[in-house]
Amino acid sequence: MATVTVVTNLGRACLVNKAGGSNGSFGNPPFSINIGTGVGTAVNSMTSLFTESGSRFSATGSQITTAVTNDTCQFTAVYTAVGTITVTNVGLFDKSTSGSLLMASTFSSITLQSGDTLTVTFQIQFS
Repeated sequence: MATVTVVTNLGRACLVNKAGGSNGSFGNPPFSINIGTGVGTAVNSMTSLFTESGSRFSATGSQITTAVTNDTCQFTAVYTAVGTITVTNVGLFDKSTSGSLLMASTFSSITLQSGDTLTVTFQIQFS
């Protein structure tokens, strides 16, 4: 008889909840997002953004459905520019200061003027 092991849909939802929070409180620890202005390509071994800019801003965590109920962690934050800035990368961190870079994304530059906002969303799907 062959051994078959699966993560059930409810198991997947539980894993998403635990990845996004602790003690049933999604988004705890407080996750944060920041922007970078340097040039580079995102790789698995990254520990910081390319020229991280300013202070990190709080991310709101939630559990959403992509393929099956509650299979995805989503973290969203809004950055408001205080002057002209060209953004080339963004990252999700597990703390508001120091901490670990959990996810990073690099892209063609986005130029923001003072008062412009940039909404950053990271999704981690457990499939």
